[in-house]
Amino acid sequence: MPSASCRFVVCLLVAVTWAERANAQAAAPPRVVPIEWLKTQPFPDTGKVALYEGEADTAGVVFAIPAGTVFSRCVLVVAAKEPGATFTVRLRNDLSTGWDRTEATGANGLVEIKYRTEGGAMALVQSTAGRQKFQLMVLQGKEIPVHKFLNPPFVSRDAARAPAFNQRSRGGGFDARDIRLVRAVAFFQ
Repeated sequence: MPSASCRFVVCLLVAVTWAERANAQAAAPPRVVPIEWLKTQPFPDTGKVALYEGEADTAGVVFAIPAGTVFSRCVLVVAAKEPGATFTVRLRNDLSTGWDRTEATGANGLVEIKYRTEGGAMALVQSTAGRQKFQLMVLQGKEIPVHKFLNPPFVSRDAARAPAFNQRSRGGGFDARDIRLVRAVAFFQ
């Protein structure tokens, strides 16, 4: 069994080590990534747009993108302001636990991510080398009026008993023409 003086020396070394570690952590706290809340403004005949101009370092800047719908197309564009500047852009739905998409700037200094999401989204813009300037644009297109293309899925009992309805389809208000239309709309998106 070690002597009391040996135990004292070990405890003293442990206390000094913990104190040095605590001082090092207090001197260099982890960098908090700033969150920018984007505000969209109406854009004539297209939908809504949000613009941002700023700087990012290797830790990055996070952007909270306002809620959209699955029926509206969205585009996120990041452009480097200086030639040769490179960025990594990550995109995710508000409810995702990890990043859904990761893209890097090409030779032209641009990143373009097309997406659709129900609800808000988050984007992280990170510089690959030091502080670099960039521009960001989010364009949320107008919502596609799907309800105008389809027959209603629910019909009254009287309409369901009508001879014309029974010749069209069984059950709800959809038929093969509606399905072909939905496929065509989805194909050209």
